[in-house]
Amino acid sequence: MATNTERQETYLEFLIASRMERASNVIERTETLHLSMVGANALFATLGNPPKANPKLLKAAKHYKDRVNVYNP
Repeated sequence: MATNTERQETYLEFLIASRMERASNVIERTETLHLSMVGANALFATLGNPPKANPKLLKAAKHYKDRVNVYNP
């Protein structure tokens, strides 16, 4: 017969394993992109031929570099 300590460890192991599995499922769902063929083709076309940076984007990039990205002068 299992002792209380053994049962507690088994229960704790079960809880940890259950939470880890749940966390893995959540991460997988949030990091996976589901696209139709039309959407996938549009994404790849845009990635292969990105639009030119407009002034607003250039300003945002400068702001990021100057204020946020302090570790890369």
